[in-house]
This record gives sequence, C-alpha cells and structure tokens, in this order.
Amino acid sequence: MNLESEGLQLFAANLYPPCPQPEFAMGLPHHSDLGLLTLVIHNGIDGLQIQHNGNWFNVNTIPNSILYNIGDHLEQWEVQKCCTSNSSEQEKDKDICGANGPALETIVSPAPKLVDNETHLPVYIGIECKNYFHFQQGNQLYAKSCLERLSI
Repeated sequence: MNLESEGLQLFAANLYPPCPQPEFAMGLPHHSDLGLLTLVIHNGIDGLQIQHNGNWFNVNTIPNSILYNIGDHLEQWEVQKCCTSNSSEQEKDKDICGANGPALETIVSPAPKLVDNETHLPVYIGIECKNYFHFQQGNQLYAKSCLERLSI
C-alpha cells in the first residue's frame, strides 16, 4: 500500500435524538470502519458496542473522551465491528468521527514482503480504496461485514 501519495480524510458528525422507546430502536447496522484509523469523540451516552467472538459488548466510554478504532485498512487480525443505537429516552447522543486512510486510487493489499505462497498467504483480496468505500457503504443488507466478504 503506497501511503506516500495524498491520503483520504473523512469527517462525520452524527446526532441521535432522544428515543421514547429505546427497546424498539434499530440504530446503525453492524459495520467496520473504513480507512486506517477512526477517532470518535464521544459524549458518554451508552449505545456503542463491539462484537467479539459472536457476542456483543457495550463500550463503557468516558464522557468527552476520544476513542481510537483501528480501521479496515489497518486490520490484520479479527474484525471488530461496532454499531450504535439510541439507548436513552432522556438524552440525545452526538458523536464526531474522523477517519484517515490512503488515497482513493490506492490498492489496499498486504505488503508483498509479508506474503509468500507457502506459509504467509494473504487473508483478504486487494481492492482499490474508492471501490472498497462504495462496497462498504452498500454492505448494510448483508449479514457479513465488508472484510468478511473480501476474505480469501
């Protein structure tokens, strides 16, 4: 992956209004984060979860803290998915996220020096960053994460 060219930086601000019946809220579908690293500035309202070994766990955040998430393009081990839901009927949740990654034309794949044809095989197919972005954004209808669908 050539990181010497211009990279990609995204900024998203999400506002989740109070939900009068949080038990019926759907929240975001499970997903993994695009890019190399995602920074989440969180206000401490519960609802963020990660999935590990098929089980969902709440993320206990500190109000006004910054969460660092490893993105798909830096992922080298088990995929950690996260989602949010409106879990409070009294408070609204707001998150500010920034994601950094390679330039859109960069093909993301394992470094050739780390791969051989015998013992160190690639885990995922190589894909151009902009195609991965479109693939990931259209992934909500599938039960598998984007990385799971790209695994070899």
